[in-house]
Amino acid sequence: MNNEQFNNLTLMKKTFSEIISFVFHPLFMPLYAIFLLFNTDSRIGYLHSSLKNYVYGIFIISVIIIPLIMVLAFQSLGLISSLMLEKKRERVLPLFVLTISTLSTYIFLQSGGIVPKVVLLFIYSISINAFVTATISWFWKISTHMVGAGGVLAYILFVALVYWINLDFIFAPLVLIIGLVAFARLYLQKHSTTEVYIGFLQGFSITGASLFILVYL
Repeated sequence: MNNEQFNNLTLMKKTFSEIISFVFHPLFMPLYAIFLLFNTDSRIGYLHSSLKNYVYGIFIISVIIIPLIMVLAFQSLGLISSLMLEKKRERVLPLFVLTISTLSTYIFLQSGGIVPKVVLLFIYSISINAFVTATISWFWKISTHMVGAGGVLAYILFVALVYWINLDFIFAPLVLIIGLVAFARLYLQKHSTTEVYIGFLQGFSITGASLFILVYL
């Protein structure tokens, strides 16, 4: 392999890693999980389209739009230096915003009584994970991408085991995606191997534990 071929390959890997990091950004992962759930051959999958669209809208507003708006506001106020949130402590405020936004959404939807419990549980677990990640980020730079990936895997497993929804078709692709996200974060040198592994373990364990506690305790 000559230098030009090596440089082209390196550029392709970098571009691929950047695309993976964007497409599977932690703010987007919960929406993907709900989309998968709503397209299963189950009672959840047969919910009326208007209710599904309502839930999609809630997720987009509380998990994506509100945090993004606040990140832009924090940057304009000089509280963070970059939208990429490269420094660990710059992640703390946006993650606390996500915590408050999702917890408020959980309380609001719970009082309404029209959104399935399996969805409400996920929203609550997101708020717990965001709070834990914010706390850790004050001291250490954990991989939020892997926190999101681990959380989604735990949720999919929980739904399959507790609600008896057949999600076998998604496990292999999901594991592949998680591996690609880990590769991308490492290749771009955004995190160390430890930060990637701990991020995944935190997302998986916190999501699994919070769902278990809400259902069984």
